[in-house]
Amino acid sequence: YHNRLAIYRALEMDYIPGFSEDFGLLQKKCQTDYLIGSVHLVRPEDTDELWFTDGPDYRVYDKGIKDFFGGNIRKAVKAFYHQSNQMIETQQFDIIGHFDKITMHNRNRFFTDEEKWYRDLVNETVELIKQKNLIVEINTRGIYKKRSDTFFPDGYALRQVKMKNIPILISSDAHQAAEISMLFDDARQYLTDLGFYDVMYFENRHWKPIPLEEVSF
Repeated sequence: YHNRLAIYRALEMDYIPGFSEDFGLLQKKCQTDYLIGSVHLVRPEDTDELWFTDGPDYRVYDKGIKDFFGGNIRKAVKAFYHQSNQMIETQQFDIIGHFDKITMHNRNRFFTDEEKWYRDLVNETVELIKQKNLIVEINTRGIYKKRSDTFFPDGYALRQVKMKNIPILISSDAHQAAEISMLFDDARQYLTDLGFYDVMYFENRHWKPIPLEEVSF
C-alpha cells in the first residue's frame, strides 16, 4: 500500500506533572510527525499517587473522588482541568485529546455540564486551547466501547469549541485495527448538524482543513 497509504509517526502523550517526559524533547528523540496531549491520570496535590479517570471500571473513578478529594466532586474535576491547563501551557503538542473525558464515568451522577462552576472550568481550558492554536480531537471511543453516550468533547464543551472556531479532527482512539474508523460517519453527521464545516487532516507534514462533506472513511 506504499503508493496508496501515507503513514506518519505520532504519539499520544499522557501528561502527569512530575512523571511524564517533556513532550518537545520526546518528539525530537522519537522524530514524530505530531503529538496528541491527554490527561488520563490526575495527580492530586501533596501526593505521588494517581487518580485513574479512564478505563472500563467506574468504581475506580468513584473511589478516587472519595480517597483523594474527600468526596468533593468539584475539587476532583477542578484538578483534572487544571492539570490539562498545565499541559497546554507548558508542553509542545498539536492535538488535545478528549479534553472533557472527566465526564465519562460521571454520567450526570455527581454533576452536569449545566452547572456554572463546571462551565467556568471548561471555558478556561477552551480559551487556552484557542490561544495555543491546538486542534481538538473529537473522540468516538466512549460510545463504541459503551462507556458513554456522547463523544469527547460533547455538550457544552463542544459548543464552546464551535463558538471559538477551534479546529477539530475525528479520532476513534483505536486500540486495535478493527476500531480505526469506528463511528466516523456518525461523528461526521453529528458535527455537520452542529454547524461544523470542516475537519483537519495531516498531509505532507502540515495540517490542512477539509470540508466534512468531502471526507471519506
